[in-house]
Amino acid sequence: MTTPRFALALIAGLTLAAAAPAEVMRGVVTRVDLDKKELDLEGRVGGVRRVMTTFALSDKTSVLFGDHAGAPTDLMKGLRVRIEFEEPSFVAQVIHVLNGRRPAAAVVPDVPPVPAVPMDGDALTGVLRRIGYSDREVVLVGPGPKGAETETTVAVPAAAKIVKDGKDATLDDLKEGDGAAVQVEAKDGRPSALSIQVGPGVAPVPEKRGAKMLPKIRKALQMVDQLLKGMEDRDREP
Repeated sequence: MTTPRFALALIAGLTLAAAAPAEVMRGVVTRVDLDKKELDLEGRVGGVRRVMTTFALSDKTSVLFGDHAGAPTDLMKGLRVRIEFEEPSFVAQVIHVLNGRRPAAAVVPDVPPVPAVPMDGDALTGVLRRIGYSDREVVLVGPGPKGAETETTVAVPAAAKIVKDGKDATLDDLKEGDGAAVQVEAKDGRPSALSIQVGPGVAPVPEKRGAKMLPKIRKALQMVDQLLKGMEDRDREP
């Protein structure tokens, strides 16, 4: 009877030990070394003040600014924190920041401006969604004829001229997300690039022939319409 009772007592003790909460220490951060994954804290335990303790930071260490998640990179000297850690290794499990602002949200860069090309032919403008370096083709996403976003796969022959930031470049210099203007021609039943230009400082696409004449033609037609209306009103007079 003694052995079963002893076994049960041992199991219960181990269970309680496993369920015991982590140790907690409050204090002020005096050093953060992300290369060594260490944090020094000036805190107190059991009423003893000014206890200098070095905690290890692991990949599982979480940082909380209230209800908002942070990262070890947000830690800095002077922050008041509460650290839940493991003994005897002093590995920080959770670091609660008690003062200081929560980290700002990551800034999403704007889509780079889409340049245009000063050449004759059909020009496609948009953002490079994919670049096939081995297949020598690019996938360009941009506005379609009716305004909806369209995706166009364009072959890039070795003879195509590629310019990036005003300098001659190669297909390997292009990156996904770059704004681009692609001058294309139909070849073997698919769009083929004559030139690709990426980056600011590219001249705007010239207007199509007759584009500047349309406003003048409209104005002339309006003047003729007014003249005819005046003649019609005079004919109606008794």
